[in-house]
Amino acid sequence: MEISANLKGIMESVVIEDLFAGSQIDVYIELIQDDGGSYSACINATTLALVDAGIPMRDYVVACTGTMTHGVPMVDINSQERGSGCAEVTVAVLGQTNEIIALDLTQVLQHSYIEETIQEAIKGCMLVHKVLEEAVRHKFIKMEKSLTV
Repeated sequence: MEISANLKGIMESVVIEDLFAGSQIDVYIELIQDDGGSYSACINATTLALVDAGIPMRDYVVACTGTMTHGVPMVDINSQERGSGCAEVTVAVLGQTNEIIALDLTQVLQHSYIEETIQEAIKGCMLVHKVLEEAVRHKFIKMEKSLTV
């Protein structure tokens, strides 16, 4: 329920709703397996689903999870890395500006590690944004080619 409410708020902040007066956009996510980073995966999947459906958005929302282990920042941690009891920081940013629009911390993280962990997660978001843009561009180029044949 919490993830659903958070996702709704995040997406409402970027979807251009003026074009859909009196309409409702429903997005359903089924998480089949949680190997780590499920919250960020849900954000990225929702962004991609809205883009694929042709819903106009101000910007892509991309997310990445980061942590700090033994003084080393890591991103996109898996379930084994998560099992070590490290704090997870999920950061969602706007793809073009890297403006943070959501931040979720699962456990207490040392104050001295917070900024570095968030910065690493933002770098991960930039990589995710690049992959999403390439996938969307590829899809629309493919669609365009099929229409001209």
